[in-house]
Amino acid sequence: MEIVWVHNFSYPKYVGGAELTDFYWIKKGIELRLKISEIRCGSPFKAGDVYMFGNFGKFNLQDLERKINGKPYICIVHGGLITKEVVDIYDKARALVCMSPNQQKRLLNMTKNKRIIVTPPYIDTRLFYNFKKPRVSKSYLYVGAIREHKGIRIILEHAKKHLESNYHFYGPTKKKEIYLLEMIKSQPNCSYHGLVLNDHIPDIMNKYKTFIWYLDPNYNDFESFGRTVIEALLCGMRLEINRKNFGAFSWNWDFNHPREIAKKLEYFYSKFWDNALKVFEN
Repeated sequence: MEIVWVHNFSYPKYVGGAELTDFYWIKKGIELRLKISEIRCGSPFKAGDVYMFGNFGKFNLQDLERKINGKPYICIVHGGLITKEVVDIYDKARALVCMSPNQQKRLLNMTKNKRIIVTPPYIDTRLFYNFKKPRVSKSYLYVGAIREHKGIRIILEHAKKHLESNYHFYGPTKKKEIYLLEMIKSQPNCSYHGLVLNDHIPDIMNKYKTFIWYLDPNYNDFESFGRTVIEALLCGMRLEINRKNFGAFSWNWDFNHPREIAKKLEYFYSKFWDNALKVFEN
């Protein structure tokens, strides 16, 4: 069975959460000796027996649907705005993959497709763990996309009320939202440190004390899981969040025991391709 993974990357390779999720699932499939090739936006089309649709927002969806010629596909629902055109693709998929129970509920309300695999994205638990070293006191950390829907304005309001604390931001942004970087830099107790590769994030998360995750409640369709907030938890950070029972926190897990969560992440990762292949075989 030739599996073709279709995706476009919004940021430099493997920086964003969706990119990392695709990367790890493809890597796991290759380790299992599955035949997997990739199509990225702008690259030549490759024919396959089945398809996995990751981030595909930059593709011409009608053209993509025509090219796969009725072959079965699974959609990975990473998040983002879901248009009517995307819903049509979801409706016709053999199955959908989502990252959290909360996201599953939202999908059930917007698509006819009721075959949904719910699985958290993989986090490398060999990288993300508590180093048990001293941390910078009165420090807050945000790692992720510097975007409106990620609640950057809300975090900055929090910073204005806690001038005795320092706030550190890491992550990419879009050209149309570059003004958010200027807003961060103009705040005296806030610092923007630029992009950070995944392998370096554990060091940062073991340096600071509190991870702040304040999603904008006006952007409900964007957040599927919240990879970095769970990475921070695994690294022993205190969490400050504003959306309980949302994303990762809609899983019925005991968030007071990070190592137990690490075991669950490893278990789901080991089962991903079993579940996907069953969908294609039935």
